[in-house]
Amino acid sequence: FAADMLLGLEPLYDWNKKYADIQSQMDLEDAQEIAQRNKERVPNTVPSHPLSAFCGIYSHPIYARAIVQLDPSNHTNLVITYHAFAQPMQPVPLPHWHYDVFLAVDEFFITFQTDEYNGQITAFTANLELIVDDIIFTRV
Repeated sequence: FAADMLLGLEPLYDWNKKYADIQSQMDLEDAQEIAQRNKERVPNTVPSHPLSAFCGIYSHPIYARAIVQLDPSNHTNLVITYHAFAQPMQPVPLPHWHYDVFLAVDEFFITFQTDEYNGQITAFTANLELIVDDIIFTRV
């Protein structure tokens, strides 16, 4: 398209329309995914532990470290500090979704896991990448 313009030629293909159509399709798929996700949500559930039990430092050898803590402004919600969610490293809200699942930045599910013997929170998984399984962050 740029070469056509520089040479004073009529564009042979409307690239703007093509990419606008692709974006529209992606927006539609996102909306459908959100609708399906909301349909599967189980309302009126509570986490298995007090929120303070979820707080801590979690680590992954490749994806680095994430910090979960009580929201300093109200202590009734969780926040997460992780480089992929905000730059510079600022805590972002981690609202409760259902059971032990929380939602970061409206798209990343954070699912906490417990030790099978004593029930303590030991890790969380996060759907950070579309083409790989959920990433497991273990408590440090």
